[in-house]
Amino acid sequence: MALVSGTRIGPYLIESLLGVGGMGEVYRAQDTRLGRPVAVKILPPIFGADADRVRRFEQEARAAAALNHPNIVAVHDVGRHDGTLFLVAELLEGQTLRERLAGRPLPVQVAIGYIVQIAEGLAAAHDKGIVHRDLKPENLFVTRDDRVKILDFGLAKLQGPVVHPDGPTALVPESAGTGAGQVLGTAGYMAPEQVRGEPADHRADIFALGAILYEMLGGRRAFARDSAIETMAAVLNEDPPELSGLETSTALVLDRIVRRCLAKRPERRFESAGDLAFALQTLGSSGSLPGTPLTVRRTPAFARYAAAGAVLVAVAVGAWMLGRGTAAPAEESAMRRLAVVLPEHEWLGLAQVAPLADGRTSIAISPDGSTLVLVVERNGTSELVVRALNRFETRRLPGTEGAYGPFFSPDGSSVGFFSGTVLRRVSLSGGDPATVCEARNAFGGIWMPDDTVIFWDQEGGRVVRVPATGGTPRAIVSAPRPTFITYSALPGGHSVLMGEWTSGSNDQAPIQVLSIETGEQNTIIQGGTHALYAATGHILFLRGASLFAVPFDVTRLVTTGSPVPVLDGIRSEQSGPGQVALASDGTLAYVEGGPAWIGRPVWVTRDGAATPVGMPTGSYAQLRLSPDGSRIAIEVRGAGSDIWVYETVRGTFSRLTQDGRSHLPAWTPDGRQVTYLSLRDDGVAIVTRPADGSGAEEVVWSGQSEAPWSWSPDGSMLAIQCGDTGNDICVLAMEGERRPRPIATTPSTEWGAAFSPTGRWIAYTSDASGRYEVYVRLASGEGGQWQISSGGGEEPVWSRDGRELFYRIGYKWMAVEVGSGPDFTAGSPRLLFEAPYQNLSGFSYDVTPDGERFLMVQLPDTGPQRRVNVILNWFAELRRVGQPRP
Repeated sequence: MALVSGTRIGPYLIESLLGVGGMGEVYRAQDTRLGRPVAVKILPPIFGADADRVRRFEQEARAAAALNHPNIVAVHDVGRHDGTLFLVAELLEGQTLRERLAGRPLPVQVAIGYIVQIAEGLAAAHDKGIVHRDLKPENLFVTRDDRVKILDFGLAKLQGPVVHPDGPTALVPESAGTGAGQVLGTAGYMAPEQVRGEPADHRADIFALGAILYEMLGGRRAFARDSAIETMAAVLNEDPPELSGLETSTALVLDRIVRRCLAKRPERRFESAGDLAFALQTLGSSGSLPGTPLTVRRTPAFARYAAAGAVLVAVAVGAWMLGRGTAAPAEESAMRRLAVVLPEHEWLGLAQVAPLADGRTSIAISPDGSTLVLVVERNGTSELVVRALNRFETRRLPGTEGAYGPFFSPDGSSVGFFSGTVLRRVSLSGGDPATVCEARNAFGGIWMPDDTVIFWDQEGGRVVRVPATGGTPRAIVSAPRPTFITYSALPGGHSVLMGEWTSGSNDQAPIQVLSIETGEQNTIIQGGTHALYAATGHILFLRGASLFAVPFDVTRLVTTGSPVPVLDGIRSEQSGPGQVALASDGTLAYVEGGPAWIGRPVWVTRDGAATPVGMPTGSYAQLRLSPDGSRIAIEVRGAGSDIWVYETVRGTFSRLTQDGRSHLPAWTPDGRQVTYLSLRDDGVAIVTRPADGSGAEEVVWSGQSEAPWSWSPDGSMLAIQCGDTGNDICVLAMEGERRPRPIATTPSTEWGAAFSPTGRWIAYTSDASGRYEVYVRLASGEGGQWQISSGGGEEPVWSRDGRELFYRIGYKWMAVEVGSGPDFTAGSPRLLFEAPYQNLSGFSYDVTPDGERFLMVQLPDTGPQRRVNVILNWFAELRRVGQPRP
């Protein structure tokens, strides 16, 4: 019996039934914790005794959850509720490829585009040792923006770290779909080795891709017969009819590609899904022009050369076909998709090269859409490179080592960027970069028409304006806490689009118009990040991995319609910046992926080995271990921010606060209560509450900019954030008059205080040197300070025995031997491990009482990024799906 609307499966509120199949029921639901729509697939209790169904259901969850790729459906959660197995995935809107086909062929370029996306998703799965084994149009989903998603890993063969034995081979008619009893695929799409019941590796998926491509091009199935037995016999013994009805210049090449996929012997197929994608991308980009036939037989050396340079044919030929600079206006041209792929041993510099490993936008496009500037990482450091879309080569910009966050001048002749603690500019025609001003932990540079630069300074504490020729930044607006992030300019040069951090996740953040002259802020969109103005009269913004568009009146500075999704699968960083850039002519560039602020808590050993904690994937902020290490207090962000408590032994996850405005949890020394920051309409309050939720809040301190960090071991003092600007460290005594006593007050920013186990010392982070470093001083505030870190550092955490002090610098976790008795001593920092873990708001990690494991949040596993997608004349599509309305 189908679930009714309003039923709860764990934290998921069922809304409606989406479909029913042999392996379960799928519902539209709402994730009540994170405030997002999801798809919930359940295995009804009536099938709970069917060991094969249960195994396949769990295998689908494990296989899909091990992958993170824009062409594979994302699995958020899996569990059991009242005896019912459930799987939670992203909610897709569109239709299956089977529905899209409807017995008719697709246009050649559409078919190529679809199969390339599928191949790229499969390549990611194969790299993880996962073979799908049941690819068919029913298991491929086409979203409304033509993104193809691979579904249903229920028959996947897991050859990597997670392995499940296969059941006995059984062959059933195709009409049974992937229902009960079917173990190894679907007749007509199974490779010959699957039909024979032999072991199948990743090349079986390539055979299925060939069958699907044939069907998309020809409008009929490659091996269609009257029965499943006859179909399987055809797979073993016959070749499909030749493709017909295609253009002469492409028919031969496509037919050869399809037949290589459908080779009876696995060794005669494409060696990898990536090789197939490359062959089709090159064909799709060049159109297989007369005199340039594609050779698909490639050696590994050629494959490497292709990744380094030959894929750039897509860029050169695409620009040539459009006649960039001489052709008709962009609005009269068709939309075209290109790919820019960096050479081997280079990749995009994302969070790993940015201060605090908090990613900035790493791509910029010139206003006329002709040139890309990219942040690349080479040999452990970042620099800027230039790629003109009508040329093959990538050109380095000398003197830009350590660069991040590039942005173009209005005329496209120069690029601004941040490096270390300064803002710099460099001409694309040559010459050394020039320093503009100091910029600490900066984001979001905007080069305005009046030759000034606006950017987000001091980790969001203020938005400033400075002459592009150099000078002293002037604050337009400021706040006592990291609050602001700037995005793009609006026409006229009097206002910019910006974001403001709130209590919720990035998807809940407001997008505002900021007046440069007055500093006035006006919210125009509630919920989104990385806002861009499009010349079509739209504001574009990110929500999750999707780009939305909303009509915008640039005169009245108000939206005039409802947002609609226009593009899916875009990467965004933890603080909200997206890896997407837009030119005035409608050229769009972006990096594929999803939100990097969604992660999974894990335990990490001192040598870097990670295992899941058991908590769900979500949007998190500061996390703290109880003194005995048995519980985790963590800030969970959704529609708001609340404190939750996770019990590591029992695996229970309980909500401690309900107001959506609670932040920065810290345990009292006895482990009975949790202290946290509560935002109020009239200011802030530091409150404490029993960890089991049994009592009411007790206000420890009320003020305007304070926040709790660490209790002294005896509970007599609380280290807090303080000061008029909220950038100092104070100690609040519990005995006598409760008044913050400053211990670290400078013109710089100090934060993240941690009492030593003896209570004599306090470690904290300060940018007094121009970048964040870790320091230690007496808790009394007397005397000087000791610098612990070297080359940057933040978030100091003491070992429980007081013999080590840990800190992080980007993706590196460091340890220093210390003596914290009457006389403080410190050794040299040493690297424990390096890995991509999230840099959360507040403390983003903690250490177990025995000092052997670290608690942190793991980033989505996307691997190094070397590709930037480019869409020429994207405004044609934007006008179609998001026409401004009065």
